[in-house]
Amino acid sequence: MHNMIPELGSPAPLPPALRSEGEIIGTWRTTGTPVVSICCATYNHALYIEDALRGFLAQETTFPFEILIRDDASTDGTADIAREYAAKYPRIIRTILEQENQYSKGVRPNPAMLPFVRGMYVALCEGDDYWIARDKLEKQVALLSACAGCSMAVAQTLACKVENGGLICGQVMGANKDHLYFEDVKKVYVHTSTYLIRTDWYKRAVAKFSGKISFSDTALRYILADMGPFVQLKEVVSVYRQTGSGLWSSLGRIKQIEWEIELAESFHENFGRQHRQYFGEKLYKLYGLMLFGGKFAFNNKSMPENIVRYIQLALKFWTRRSISKFLRLINKVMDIKTNGELS
Repeated sequence: MHNMIPELGSPAPLPPALRSEGEIIGTWRTTGTPVVSICCATYNHALYIEDALRGFLAQETTFPFEILIRDDASTDGTADIAREYAAKYPRIIRTILEQENQYSKGVRPNPAMLPFVRGMYVALCEGDDYWIARDKLEKQVALLSACAGCSMAVAQTLACKVENGGLICGQVMGANKDHLYFEDVKKVYVHTSTYLIRTDWYKRAVAKFSGKISFSDTALRYILADMGPFVQLKEVVSVYRQTGSGLWSSLGRIKQIEWEIELAESFHENFGRQHRQYFGEKLYKLYGLMLFGGKFAFNNKSMPENIVRYIQLALKFWTRRSISKFLRLINKVMDIKTNGELS
């Protein structure tokens, strides 16, 4: 049923029904160390977290799995819901309940769970998204086990928007390919809720780039694609809930571009030479967008260094349009010099 893609604009599919702990464990052929650690990062997800947990607990596997819920000091009762489910499923669910918000201190939620992971694989899904395929883990583990050179398994997801109190189906995200390579990842968006990552590869990635690259979902996707291709389950396995109130949506376009520039700069500096061209071109476009995108977005204080950076990139990735843009930039600079403010 989960491969029957709903029509655009129709109600989103619901998460599967809950099963008891005994029913879940009853399908496992072995016990002991979990094969998969499901890592669920939450913050003020009280309205949604039960959908995520139902999707996790509906997984029908022949191997043991665990669920790690890390709440980043929510203020809406999310932690209470996590405790309640952990009490009902003590052999499956473990909680990590922060007393102070760690994201505001620069701690990324998903890497923060790695020290607690026991599984051979890590499956990611944030607390406001959920799984709709009961066999997601079983199929992805089989795929990744059979593909020794792949860094992770991904799948397709259904993007759904919150409208008028309901959840409405949008587009299907993902690709119709068996394997995704770095060149594919530049163009195709695979959602975090579909990730199944080799734990040892994930730890190596964090160890290598910690302090150099901020571990956002986008960063993790590029880093893992550089380590090895993704094997894809060509099925819709999850719902990506677009609430409009997430961290990215709340930033505003200028802040989003500033964040993209920071990330691309860190990749350009720390990634292998084979990818520097791509991130250099990306930076050139992003700086150009900030300088010429209808609004002079950089403030006066950062203006000189950003102009210099744009010129450095322009010398490498020059186009005919760059000449006219550069003349416009000179006019902008003269306005600042003359008037003391942005025009």
